[in-house]
Amino acid sequence: MSGRPVSVLRGHRDATGGLAFLNDGRALATASWDGTLRLWGVPMAALAAAREAGE
Repeated sequence: MSGRPVSVLRGHRDATGGLAFLNDGRALATASWDGTLRLWGVPMAALAAAREAGE
């Protein structure tokens, strides 16, 4: 391990407050103080879905 990032996930407009891998390990969910929840495909780090808070 080099300690360097493997990938940088861009999309949130503010800091993230939480993240979790789905049980199958194929996706990562991130929540941000900008009021969005994003679902990222793993290992490609491609944005799979995004939702605004309250939707």
